[in-house]
Amino acid sequence: MRSTYYISNIKQLKVHLRAKKEYVEFNLCKGLAFTKKIENQEKIAEIAKEEGYKPIVLCSINNQEKEMTKTQLEVRDYLLKTGNIPEPYNLLIINGSMQEGWNLHDRKVEFAILDTMNETEKVQALGRIRKDIDFLLLKTDKEIENKERKIDTIILNKKYLNTPLLKEDKEKLSLELEIKNERGNIVKWNTVKKVLVNSGYKVEDSIRRYNGIRKSVSIITNNSLN
Repeated sequence: MRSTYYISNIKQLKVHLRAKKEYVEFNLCKGLAFTKKIENQEKIAEIAKEEGYKPIVLCSINNQEKEMTKTQLEVRDYLLKTGNIPEPYNLLIINGSMQEGWNLHDRKVEFAILDTMNETEKVQALGRIRKDIDFLLLKTDKEIENKERKIDTIILNKKYLNTPLLKEDKEKLSLELEIKNERGNIVKWNTVKKVLVNSGYKVEDSIRRYNGIRKSVSIITNNSLN
């Protein structure tokens, strides 16, 4: 697994799914999401749809209060027979009722969302994939939750948006944001960049010429306004 990102509640999925959408679409990736409750399955599906994904929710065939539709049953049957997620879906959302008796052999599955802190459930869910994946969105503990909430409140000054930022500009921005590490030191640009992405911004890096000299620049845009 190349990357692991942490969430403390389902709403935080929006930022991560938005940041990964271009990668998922370009590479035709699919994902697996696990959560315990049907209502949380539906919340994940709603967020995924809002961000342009094509989710499908599968739950228990014995739940009379929340019966699956014909489409869901057809997808479930196809999945159990082939181990693949059928088109056009790119995010399979399951709960505990789908934890045994099948494997996800689909080679396009490159990410997972685990809305659980139970180690057994995490192992079982990832065990379904039967391969290494590119990134994982993992529910984490309360201590990280508080840090995430602070990150979510960041609002950039408009002067830093939609304009090429040189090294000195990024250093100035880092100082203005005053994001500190556990030792109390202000973090560098690479960490600031991650915080911005987690806050809903998009950061694109490129090389431009200034007076004949190649320099690295970054452009920050506000995804929520796109």
